[in-house]
Amino acid sequence: MGTLRKALLAGAAVAAMSFGTAHAAAVIEGGGLNISFNLPVAGHPNVTATAALSNFHYADNNTLTFNMSVSNTINNVGAGAYANAAILSLGWVATPVASAVTDNSSIFASVINPQQPLPGFQQVNLCFYAGNNCAGGPVNNGIQIGGTSGTFLVTVDFLQNVPPLDFSTFAIKFQTSAGSYEFEGSVTPAPPPSVPEPASLALLGMGLLGLGAARRFVIGV
Repeated sequence: MGTLRKALLAGAAVAAMSFGTAHAAAVIEGGGLNISFNLPVAGHPNVTATAALSNFHYADNNTLTFNMSVSNTINNVGAGAYANAAILSLGWVATPVASAVTDNSSIFASVINPQQPLPGFQQVNLCFYAGNNCAGGPVNNGIQIGGTSGTFLVTVDFLQNVPPLDFSTFAIKFQTSAGSYEFEGSVTPAPPPSVPEPASLALLGMGLLGLGAARRFVIGV
């Protein structure tokens, strides 16, 4: 399937999709997703993080690659500041379900259908973890306040053809000095690069031809 056709199919999926259903987001060739996590905690700063998925690319009919980065954005000031607060895992639901996942992160390992799922989100089938597993681990292993994973490459394989493909139920786990928190984030699609319409390409071609003809006329004078 060509890149343009994939983008058109995925774009149609976005138009038909309701974000009220488990916050599902279509995975579009060339596009991305920005996820924001924000949980108010009584007596402490909000527990916050961001994740960015970018440069979605269907390498073939069964493989998706993308860049990913995760940041711990807690504003740890004032009364109730955390002695420590780290991101230990995050993940989401992929539909259809993946058959394999790999990444080149120096912080996260990745797994499909985790046997020790992210607490409270057993339906999450694509998970990245910095601790022992998706359920947690030592707080020192996670992304600390103000820290980031940096950008890393993720490759996901599927048993059936993709697209269509969507991600939903983006969840994260924090371990802090005030307790452990697992909660869902909100997702905003990052649109893919625009594809020029055929009419626009035709006008551009005519303009270039006209420019070339004018140049030849001037030289011939």
